[in-house]
Amino acid sequence: MHKRYFYVLLVCLISAGCANPVSFNNINDNGHLLAFPSASYTDLLRVNNQLVAIAGNRIQNEPGHDRPEYALEGDLNLQTLSFPDDENCHNKTEYGNFQPLPDGRVGMIKDCLGGSGSPSNPLGDYRYLLAFDLDNQEITQIVDGPLSDRRTAGGYAWNPEMTLGVQEKGVGATRATLYWISPDGITEMDIEIEDDSLIWNLKDDFVNLERICSGMADRPAWSPDGNTISFFASSEPIQKDCQTHLIYRESLYFMDPKALLPTKILEGIYDPITPEWSPNSEALAFLGCYDSRVQCGIWVYFRSDGKLTKIVSGEFIGIAWTSDSSIAALKCNKQDEICYGSPTEVWEYSLDSSLK
Repeated sequence: MHKRYFYVLLVCLISAGCANPVSFNNINDNGHLLAFPSASYTDLLRVNNQLVAIAGNRIQNEPGHDRPEYALEGDLNLQTLSFPDDENCHNKTEYGNFQPLPDGRVGMIKDCLGGSGSPSNPLGDYRYLLAFDLDNQEITQIVDGPLSDRRTAGGYAWNPEMTLGVQEKGVGATRATLYWISPDGITEMDIEIEDDSLIWNLKDDFVNLERICSGMADRPAWSPDGNTISFFASSEPIQKDCQTHLIYRESLYFMDPKALLPTKILEGIYDPITPEWSPNSEALAFLGCYDSRVQCGIWVYFRSDGKLTKIVSGEFIGIAWTSDSSIAALKCNKQDEICYGSPTEVWEYSLDSSLK
């Protein structure tokens, strides 16, 4: 037996962290390349049953302002997303953090730099959560007022009715929490998380994120059937005094949106990003690493058997389910470079062998 797998087995035997079986073998090493124009894509979404890839390289329309580009599967050229410049944002208007919304629109965050200042925000930098309709090009603000903080408001997820959602608030790689979002605004989450016998409350970090050292919680996702909120969390920052140079292991949690009692599902995951539920809400896919950051790629947790399976190894920056048994992903095609900003391709991988 290889020493690495002997070590993982030993850890599983002496702790509760590996109660769920893990498959390290890739179930799909091949996949197939999908037809998209060449670009440095940063976001991949499935909107109204079509894949949308959004490019990180942006067209400058005037100094201090920029326009992202996008393509649908089969397009020969990129199209420009013509978002307006906010005249109240004197320095810059930026759009990013694109995610699919349950109602078929594209969610995005607008950064307003240099707006009207306040005692708590003298620079006047704010963030707003918007929805964009690809068909009629309409933009609508979907959370009243600015988000918690321009620097920290991040990934978000909504229930199917879009009456309630969850958003992450993070500083660097060591401090992060979650809070509620709704059309009326934002509120703290009065929810306790337990990890490795340590307990913290998400509401404590809502205001004091940069002033206290607590556990971290991030990467929320809400299942399409509305029954499960998933997120990742870790108590390691508490154990290690929130040292910023460390990479912390995180655990996957599921939570019923009515009971609000988080349950740990998996642990030992490094750098989890872009969690996405399958259309039938039976599986959760994410990008990340396992086994001391050695096993990296696309992972899927199947609720039916409680098994975590690696779909394919590699460097990816975005995923989107194309069916209940297939996943598309943004793949970096230059392994020796940093993924973000490098040329990316859209590949599709089948999960059929894992579902048999």
